[in-house]
Amino acid sequence: MNLPMTRKAKWIVIIVCAGLVLAQQASAHHGENLFDRSRPMSLTGTLRLFRWSNPHTWLYVDVPNANGQQDEWVLQAPSVAVLSRYGWSSHALQPGDKIIVQYAPRRDGKLGGQVMSVTLTGNGRVLTYGVTPSG
Repeated sequence: MNLPMTRKAKWIVIIVCAGLVLAQQASAHHGENLFDRSRPMSLTGTLRLFRWSNPHTWLYVDVPNANGQQDEWVLQAPSVAVLSRYGWSSHALQPGDKIIVQYAPRRDGKLGGQVMSVTLTGNGRVLTYGVTPSG
């Protein structure tokens, strides 16, 4: 039996399908597979930019390489709301700050990772948000 769909039923189907697509994308976006939290690492460099934004904040750090040049590392941190709860602010880090970043490296080998903590070498202040390496 092939019954015609009412206008309301069509909208319900469209909304449910859109919700399923968005849920799948959010799950892929927030998957833990991008970073290897079982291998915490550290880098020392100079902060180029601290992007205070949602859904993630970002650190762009210039790190000296073996050739004496600077590599730009891009490190992801959580949202403004999460960092704010742990005492971070948009002014916590400034371009030119010398920092040590503890991070979970990217699994694809690109220069970047997920921030676990940041230490400002000038005053020793440590910024964290409660994340710890898994293992």
